[in-house]
Amino acid sequence: MSRNSTLRGRGALTASLCLLAVAPAIPAAAGGAAAGAPRHLVDGSVPRPVPPALRAQGGTLVMTTARLGKVKDIRRLISTCVPGERLPAGETVVERIGVNGRDLTFLAPGSSVEGCDRSPRASRRPWCGGAGWILRHGRVSDARLDVCLGGRGRLVVAFAWINPLPHARWIVVGQPGFREVYTVAAGLPVRVSTVSLIDPSRTVFHTAQYDPNGVLLARRTIIAAVAS
Repeated sequence: MSRNSTLRGRGALTASLCLLAVAPAIPAAAGGAAAGAPRHLVDGSVPRPVPPALRAQGGTLVMTTARLGKVKDIRRLISTCVPGERLPAGETVVERIGVNGRDLTFLAPGSSVEGCDRSPRASRRPWCGGAGWILRHGRVSDARLDVCLGGRGRLVVAFAWINPLPHARWIVVGQPGFREVYTVAAGLPVRVSTVSLIDPSRTVFHTAQYDPNGVLLARRTIIAAVAS
């Protein structure tokens, strides 16, 4: 059992990956920066411009932010998610800020990777969920999906790890009316979020992966189900 057992009481439903399949193309609206695209991420910041290599893909694309830091710089924040964990001060932490959620991903002792998830719409603060799983060759065997809850038990956002393919630079996740772009960083799985097709028994992630030149590497649908 992963660290999810210690975080399960924090407004998250823990889930596991049940299917990975090739998917049809994610529907795209016209224009890489359409007027209907979200104008701000969850921290109030304005999304960075979409990289030129991806603009040819079309659709409404919104960039998430990826920040690299060290455990020593945010140890107090991390301790609110994984209390008592002794993490190396120089270990790299990837903070991701998206339209619907924000998270930290970092390595932990014992060849595992940890994730701490938060959302302003969730009822728990500062973290609405989290995950821990064994990392082998930079990959996880389970998406470790967390469904964060709002008032009256509403399902407000879901988080999961996606394994980048070799040579992948960006992972794109389908959202209602737009697609969200995540940059691969630090050789770690990419923690993504969605508010599309969240269900009490499963959550669906429509994904696509692109190389630095904007060449499509794969389109996949990941269906994660709540663990029994």
